[in-house]
Amino acid sequence: MNIAARTELMQTLTEISRIAPYVRLGQLVCLLTDRAEHDYTLHPVADIEDEELLPSAKRFLENMRRLDPESHAAQIRAHLESEEMASPIPLTASLNTQSPPAVQPV
Repeated sequence: MNIAARTELMQTLTEISRIAPYVRLGQLVCLLTDRAEHDYTLHPVADIEDEELLPSAKRFLENMRRLDPESHAAQIRAHLESEEMASPIPLTASLNTQSPPAVQPV
């Protein structure tokens, strides 16, 4: 564990939260994990190291700073809905006020 990386990551997440308060922390961590350079495992969010997540968080923050604040919500929604997302569970479902669809047994 790298305490300096964790401290910097938490500061970066705090700044992202200030700029985009409508993004829940779970959404943000999943999004950043998906964009991080990380060897995926069965549980990528649980297995990623702080120093692996930090560059992804910094890139995301820099992208948010370049945008017009009025477009943050639209940009994040588009990012979450993009086909680049490799998540088996659509993250955008959690942006809606409706209940997520029921998971069918395999």
